[in-house]
Formats: sequence, structure tokens, C-alpha cells
Amino acid sequence: MHCRLAGFGRYTGLSDDDHEWFHELGANIELIRFSNRSTLSIYTTIEFIADPFNRITFNPRAIWWSEGFIYSLKTAEDRFWQFSYHHRCKHDIDNLSIGEERTLIYGSFRAEHIRTYQLPKRRELWLSLGTDLYSILQDTRDPINPVPESLNQERLIASTSLKAHFLLPFKDEQVAWFVNTYVQPNLFGQEKGFTNRFRETAEFNVNAGVSTGLMLRGAAQIRLFLDYEYLNDTEIPIQPRHAHLLKFGIRGLSAKGIR
Repeated sequence: MHCRLAGFGRYTGLSDDDHEWFHELGANIELIRFSNRSTLSIYTTIEFIADPFNRITFNPRAIWWSEGFIYSLKTAEDRFWQFSYHHRCKHDIDNLSIGEERTLIYGSFRAEHIRTYQLPKRRELWLSLGTDLYSILQDTRDPINPVPESLNQERLIASTSLKAHFLLPFKDEQVAWFVNTYVQPNLFGQEKGFTNRFRETAEFNVNAGVSTGLMLRGAAQIRLFLDYEYLNDTEIPIQPRHAHLLKFGIRGLSAKGIR
């Protein structure tokens, strides 16, 4: 399976001072196909965020980079398992004028079960349930966070995510309406450290989001979308802040996958 992703858009309405524009790139490359039921692949993604604080209202603010391995197993015509390891990091950009920096590194082992449904009138529904157990964790702040009891990603133990994807084709099957949504509860420990996190749980919060729009299907997919997302920690300022974020844009996806 080979997949390429690119997207660009703008935050509007619901937002904060750190989010004005976004740009994303990604790729997934199949390394080994064991049969028509299992594959091993690698992936990488980059997400760039700009705030509005310069003359052209496009000021680079932060960048996220992810990479990992994914083993996919098709256990039935409508059921899949994925077992994976993900490494993620976040870095600030051009932050000298701000006078602060927050760097994040976190990796996780993930297991996810995916179920697909073929509904009447060519409609499609995908549901997935996954769990991440976090391994490498770093949440470095300069200057040191003046509120030490605030949310710290180094105390993150695990996350569970429930995702849904609904597709409703129009009369012309090359055009469809889609809705994607997710809910992600996160569990934090009382202390930092790989083993210390598990001694006592201290905090539970939830991230969530929904995306909807039009999909144009041909040799590739083009999606015109509107996204809403609630984040308990945007991972940008040294003093963690939650945010309601609304953005619109366009994404292109070119893929050949398991059938």
C-alpha cells in the first residue's frame, strides 16, 4: 500500500492566538505484504501551524512530526487489526520574540480494531476502537513552567480512542458527503517517569473532534472539509491551555490499498 496526503487551510471563528493557518503532509509506504491479509508499513507525517502575528498574518509557530511502523491484519472481510508503534515530536518555530519554548517527544505502542459496514444505498460506516500505551515521554519548557502542577505530558499513561467514519455517495458516485469523528480519553499519573506514572492515577481528560465535507473521488481523493476539535492541551504554550478549534481547508489523498 502506498499513500500520500497533503492538506492546507485556515482556522476561523473558534480559535486561539496560536492558530491561524495549517499545512500537513504525509506518506505511508508498504514494506512487506505477507499475503492479501497482512502487511507491514512505515509512515511519516508533518503538521505545520502558523499564527497571525506578522504583516502577512502568516507567522510560523510550531511543527509536529510523526513516524512509525504499522502491522495490519485482515481477519475477515469486514474486520481488521492494526498493531503499531508511533514516535511523535513537537518543536516551536521562530520563537525568539516570544521568549519561550516548549518541546515534546512522546512515543506509544498502539492496538486498534476496525470494523466496516456496507449500508443500503451504497453508504459506508467504519468504526474503530484503539488504545495507546505511552513509552518515551518528554515535555521540556523554557523558561520552566511557573505552574508546576499544570498538565504535563510526561505523566501521560494511556489513551483510548473511538473513531467513526460515515460516507454517503451522491447519485454520481464520484461525489460523496463524509463525516469523521473521534473521542479520545487520556489517563495521567501522579508522577513523572516511565514506571512512576503507574503508581497512582491523578487526572483524566478527553479530546474530541468532528470533520465533515465533500469528497471528490477519481484517481485520487479531494476533500473540502470543515473541522471542529476540542483539545485539553494544544501543546504550544509553556502554560498548557485548552482550546476549541474550528478550521476549513482542502486535502488531497492518493492511495492504493488492500482490497
